[in-house]
Amino acid sequence: MTSNPRDQTLRIGAWELIPARGLLRRNGEETRLEPRHADLLIFLAEHPGEVVSTEEILSRVWSGTLVGDHSLYQAIAKLRKALGDDSAQKRYIETVPKRGYRLLAEVVKTAEIDGDREPTPPRSPTPWTASPRHLLPLAAALLVVILALSFWHFLPQAPDEATPAIRPRLLVLPFASLSDKAADHFIAEGFSIELAHLLGVSHQLQVLGPVSAKLAAESALDVTEVGQRLDADFVVTGSLRRAADLLRISATITDTASGSQRWSQIFERHDGDIFGLQAEVARQIAEALQANLQGRPTPPASAASGDAKAAYGYFLLGQSHRRNRSAASLTLARDAFEQALQLDPGLVSAKRELAATQLLLSFYDNLGFREALEQAEPLLEQALRATPDDPELLGTIGLSHYLKGSYGLAEEYLRRAITADPSYSEGWMWLGLAERQQGRLRDAIDAFRQARALEPLMVSTSVNLANALSWSGEPQAGRKLLEELVQTIRDAPQAYRVLSGIALESGDLVAAYRWAQTALSIDPEDSVSKGSMALVLAYLDQYQAVRELLTSNREQPTHGRAVQLYLDRMSLMIGSVPIEDVADRYESRLIASPRVQEIEWRLANARLGLADAFAGDLDSARDRLARSLEGRVHPIERTDYDLFVCTTLVDVQTRLGAHDAARQWLRRCQGDFEAARQYGWDSLAMRYVRARLARLGGDSTQALEHLRIAVAHGFRNGKLLAADPVFEPLRQTAAFQDIQTRIQDLVRKDWEETKNPLACQQPNGASCDPAENDPGAPQPQASSAEPSQTDPHKNPADLP
Repeated sequence: MTSNPRDQTLRIGAWELIPARGLLRRNGEETRLEPRHADLLIFLAEHPGEVVSTEEILSRVWSGTLVGDHSLYQAIAKLRKALGDDSAQKRYIETVPKRGYRLLAEVVKTAEIDGDREPTPPRSPTPWTASPRHLLPLAAALLVVILALSFWHFLPQAPDEATPAIRPRLLVLPFASLSDKAADHFIAEGFSIELAHLLGVSHQLQVLGPVSAKLAAESALDVTEVGQRLDADFVVTGSLRRAADLLRISATITDTASGSQRWSQIFERHDGDIFGLQAEVARQIAEALQANLQGRPTPPASAASGDAKAAYGYFLLGQSHRRNRSAASLTLARDAFEQALQLDPGLVSAKRELAATQLLLSFYDNLGFREALEQAEPLLEQALRATPDDPELLGTIGLSHYLKGSYGLAEEYLRRAITADPSYSEGWMWLGLAERQQGRLRDAIDAFRQARALEPLMVSTSVNLANALSWSGEPQAGRKLLEELVQTIRDAPQAYRVLSGIALESGDLVAAYRWAQTALSIDPEDSVSKGSMALVLAYLDQYQAVRELLTSNREQPTHGRAVQLYLDRMSLMIGSVPIEDVADRYESRLIASPRVQEIEWRLANARLGLADAFAGDLDSARDRLARSLEGRVHPIERTDYDLFVCTTLVDVQTRLGAHDAARQWLRRCQGDFEAARQYGWDSLAMRYVRARLARLGGDSTQALEHLRIAVAHGFRNGKLLAADPVFEPLRQTAAFQDIQTRIQDLVRKDWEETKNPLACQQPNGASCDPAENDPGAPQPQASSAEPSQTDPHKNPADLP
């Protein structure tokens, strides 16, 4: 048996580490390390001279604890201080940018120590029947126990030595319906979704999400291949048959490594009660394994009334529809949950899911956000009184706070949710959005990666991660992630739109045009896809086509929140509507209801203030921009965009002669810029803001150099540069004009290439020619439109 590293003294460079006591010793000098910091140093010492990634360290040293990169950074800093490491020339711990950390010092293991600590007995395996952290409806809790017990019966047990637990990855494929009724197909799928959620509550299992499971089931691969593609250790399959009063459910567990079936069972009920069948399954499996059900009583077979049985069927039907984030499927889900609650007003899970559906409809459809809140919040309050520890309920409450702009409160609820259910993929994704909205991009990337590991085929998880990677200075990584996704899922316009946005930020206008056209070819009437294409055409100086696209958008009825956010940015980006129209739209929103959220008020002031600043209305711009920024705790929209707002206010104050106020705001902008870099932001907008900061600080040479760097990294928004009042003092200089000419030449070259059919090889075979894919689409034409009122906002809103 290998010796436990904690039983050995380690000599690390000039230091002696006694792991059992967390003690560093050198020439009579002693330093006591915090337990976590000692674990970190031990782990690095196990890999001397090797680069160890952040993910590996967090997985090993912080195993089971939800933290972000910032905790690791602080621990590394404290270790360096304890070791006396030289900040100028590292002798112990080296940071390898974008890769991880490396222990530089030589490591020597000395003899085992016999007096430093009491012997620790080997850790016993923890059975999966450990008490759950929260209460669930009785039948649901039993179902978690029975399948968890089944897996525990044949999975390898933990070794005696204290090694990090590896949670098996489980995929629950949609159950097949063997009934004649079409609705039973959705009920069977909903049953599998509930089963996956219930299994995910176990901290010993990592359960992949239902969206990826559904897409995998629709492929032509067999069960073993599906599991291997999604890196699942076990796959659960099953079927459901209803005929008159007979309900039969079969379930099978397959080991993907060997392809063998590890467990299979058929269960029947003659009263058609799908909810009651869960209790019967629990009893039979528990009896077969002689398991301890923690003293929980099982409900009698007749526990559910006829209405309750039917209500649960509608609930499962809604669950199936809710996972598809389209307006049509969410509407079907809402109808099913409402029907369930009419039959059984006490069905708490239906209240939770109906609330979540209302919130998502406000984003993906034309349901007003305030109306959605009015419908969702009473349901959430009722559900919270009944099941205060339900992870999905906590997550939905977190989503409501995120959409309201209460990001800190959203994070608190979402952390509670994923702590209770580490396999809750939506919770991880929404947590990432809440962290990103607080400016912590590195933490957000970690959460998005967790969400994508659980839902590798869900478009919104990949889209959010790809965007975050792009904003952190890794656009190619985000682009590669989505390019791989669209090889599998080819009818996802949001993935193509984000690919277009990432290509746009990288300066690849040809690829940006190609991806935007692919999105538009999937649904030529999709408003957001039209906005995406309009944005690319604006960069390519094709303003006639831009105006036609946006005019068709404005003629449509009220849009959902996702579309409206995009159109708001577009209207400022290219000056497609008069500033009076922009003001009327925002001001009408602010007075439409007494329940306006503060984040909406700040966003309206920021957008209107930017429009005023570019139009030359300095007094209005100063008032609006100051209102948007003063007293702000979290970013208004996005950290790098807020810096554009902040530097615009500095310029407005300067032009108004308020130099003291301008200096105060400039210091704040500079501090916010440095904080953003520490939190991981390295977007193209950040590079442009850096040039603005240099110019506002009086260093024109540095401002021009930063502009050149921004162009080298993909900045192509020549209209913004031409209209930006911050650079007015530089506009007549040869260096500035050279930068403008360089951008114009690059844009002209890219536009010519977009018209070359050989340049457009799309993964779904669609043509890049708008007329070929959509005869009604406007033809791109060269335009000599004057510079626009512009805004650096490019990407559509993140997808919840």
